[in-house]
Amino acid sequence: MTKVAFVLKGKKYQKLFLMINIFILFLIIFTVFRLLYLIVDYKKESSLFEKNSETLNQVTQGNIPQENHKNKIDMLVLDKLMQARSTQTNYNHIQYAVNKELIVSGNTKNPTDVNLIVSNASAKQLNLAIVQVQIDAEKSVNFELKQVLK
Repeated sequence: MTKVAFVLKGKKYQKLFLMINIFILFLIIFTVFRLLYLIVDYKKESSLFEKNSETLNQVTQGNIPQENHKNKIDMLVLDKLMQARSTQTNYNHIQYAVNKELIVSGNTKNPTDVNLIVSNASAKQLNLAIVQVQIDAEKSVNFELKQVLK
C-alpha cells in the first residue's frame, strides 16, 4: 500500500487550500441547517397527516363526532333567493348570518327587475325589502335588499 501526500509549496497554494477548506466548512454548516429545517418540516407534516388519517378512519368507520347543528346555514333560503332573480340580475354580495339575517346587493340592467325579485321571493315565502336602489353612469341599476324577519 502506498501513501500519497500532497506537499504544497509556496504561499499561493496555502491560501488556495485554506479557501477551499473554508468553503467546504460553510457548505457543511449550510447542509446541516437545511437538513434540520427539513426534519422539523417533516415532523410537522407528519403530525398533520396523522390527524387527517385519524379523521378519515373515523369517517369510514362511522364514528363521526356529532356536530352542533344550530350554527348551520339553511341553504333553502339561498336557493329561494337564486330562484327569485331574473336572467339579467347579478348578485355582487350575499351576506347570510347565523341569526338568519340575509342582505343581498347586486346589479341589473332593468329597474323593474328589482321589484320582480322582491315579488318572486315573497311568492317563495322569502320576505325581502328594498333598502337602496341607484342607477349609475352606465345605466346599470345597483340595488340592496334585506330580509324582513318575522
